Amino acid sequence: MKKLLIIGASLLQLPAIKKAKELGYYVAVIDYDPNAIGIKYADEYYNVSTIDIDGVVKTAEEFKPDGIMTLATDMPMRSIAAACEKLGLSGITMDTAIKSTDKGEMIKAFNKHNVEHPWFYIAENNKALNEIIDRITYPCIMKPTDNSGSRGVVLLHNKAELEKEYEYSHTSSRSGAVIIEEYLTGPEVSVEVIVYKGVPHVLQITDKLTTGAPHFVEMGHSQPSQLPSDVKNQIIDLASRAVLAVGIENGPAHVEMIVTEKWS
Repeated sequence: MKKLLIIGASLLQLPAIKKAKELGYYVAVIDYDPNAIGIKYADEYYNVSTIDIDGVVKTAEEFKPDGIMTLATDMPMRSIAAACEKLGLSGITMDTAIKSTDKGEMIKAFNKHNVEHPWFYIAENNKALNEIIDRITYPCIMKPTDNSGSRGVVLLHNKAELEKEYEYSHTSSRSGAVIIEEYLTGPEVSVEVIVYKGVPHVLQITDKLTTGAPHFVEMGHSQPSQLPSDVKNQIIDLASRAVLAVGIENGPAHVEMIVTEKWS
């Protein structure tokens, strides 16, 4: 029987756990919460944090899975990359995991590979912020480089707001670094992609519903997108180039973007 290690056992990973069992896999799950809802559906449980890279690698060495995955969460990707590299399993590299989960490293990769992106500044700390603060134009967006779920995201209209809100974004960042970037306006979409042998295949484009300014918390999705076909073709092209820029050669990707007037 093939063995699958799923990183995370929360409500978000529950569909993957159930589907894996339905397909006949022997499933182990990792989660720091011993009461996580998905544990009872798995064959084995390991009490390890999903972002504990060494802990996940040691668990993988013990369980010896044929594959490792997660669902609907991005920070465990570094743990998965390390474990896959250690066991010689198919997966993304650690370099790709970092570029996919750190917004600063991601936008640098876009810049290197000529993938369109907003202007940006990265401030690792207060000193770095003070060095760039007079070059920033408004309105702009500030957010942690290494968090998700709209945590620490804020729209800024002037220097006073930036100085006031910096602590909010800074403390929401695991590393303390924030990225300040151009504020783009227009419909927001997400793009679901599967990359196989270096070729991206777009599965769906969805129209996103958020709370809007100032924090842009995600509320829901509508699919398929109602945008015109020519705009969707441009979205497919940009999303495909973006996932290749961060180094994804095999596996799924979730891309988010704003469709500005330049496109629509």
